[in-house]
Amino acid sequence: MNNTRIFLLIHTVLLVSILSCSKEETADSNLIPYVQVKERLNINDPLYSKLNNINSWVYLNAGSRGIILFRESNETIRAFDRHCTYDPEQVCSTVDMDAGLLQANDFDCCGSIFGIATRVVLKGPASRPLVEYDCTFDGTFIVISN
Repeated sequence: MNNTRIFLLIHTVLLVSILSCSKEETADSNLIPYVQVKERLNINDPLYSKLNNINSWVYLNAGSRGIILFRESNETIRAFDRHCTYDPEQVCSTVDMDAGLLQANDFDCCGSIFGIATRVVLKGPASRPLVEYDCTFDGTFIVISN
């Protein structure tokens, strides 16, 4: 009786594992390469002076394909990797900001559009939002890490 329970438990676990795996691969099922990020920036540095305004942004040379620093509010700055989440192996898979619409576009590769303020995919084929890094802001210093 005990062997039957163990046998059923093992088969149940295997069945659940098999069913939870999707055999259908999509282009955005690949992960963005992990690149360690540890940056500390002073918002008073002229390079980052645009971030003194809400809904403003700057590029930073860090992360996988660069980082978009976005000033969301007086207290919050967010950091997004510029590496498009759809088919990330492509060399052209990098987003650029559209300043007027606060969105990041990958027009060179797949045409995906990402909302920076909303942190969602606005237009596919990407199905996952941009990678967001941990970002703290104390009013003077921005610390970005993963």
